[in-house]
Amino acid sequence: SFMVALIRRVLSDQPGFISIAKKFIKVDDFNDLLNSIIFPVGSHGKLGGKSSGLFLAEQIVKKLSKDNNLLKSIKTPKTWYITSDSLLNFMRYNNLEDVIEQKYKDIGQVRQEYPYVVHVFKNSPFPPEIVKGLSLAIDNFGRVPLIVRSSSLLEDRLGAAFAGKYKSLFIANQGSKEERLVDLMDAIAEVYASTFGPDPIE
Repeated sequence: SFMVALIRRVLSDQPGFISIAKKFIKVDDFNDLLNSIIFPVGSHGKLGGKSSGLFLAEQIVKKLSKDNNLLKSIKTPKTWYITSDSLLNFMRYNNLEDVIEQKYKDIGQVRQEYPYVVHVFKNSPFPPEIVKGLSLAIDNFGRVPLIVRSSSLLEDRLGAAFAGKYKSLFIANQGSKEERLVDLMDAIAEVYASTFGPDPIE
């Protein structure tokens, strides 16, 4: 069905996730979601496990709150999403594909080289379409503190937790628009670099 195709394309192709999602998610629910997704040109990426799970949980709570007053007070944080293929796109854009070799190195060497990987990522520019999307996100959030979190396709899959291995960063989101955007890109680059850190590789 079109609904299942949409779930598979944007959220997850795990059978367990799809069987729950198709009971609670309607096509209209994707409207706001699709306006909050930032993706590279020609993207084939999905939302990560944590993001997809949060979106599904929000829809379940919304649907069930019609018959349950306790659920009406549950709030979901305002969220923008960057698709899973944006990391590789960022790396290609900056000729950083060699960093993938970190996965095959001795863990001691990974630990030693990780600060350099972080430095390189944080000093690499984002593709223009990602910068544009992040600029829209900053406008949408306003001047409230933000948390930048990873949501890998490995994380929080049904029955297979891989949470907490990548970085989550708090940013104050204060100052001029340009300063706020730079801080946001800096935080995202650091989260991207954390996928090549010693903990997830180990």
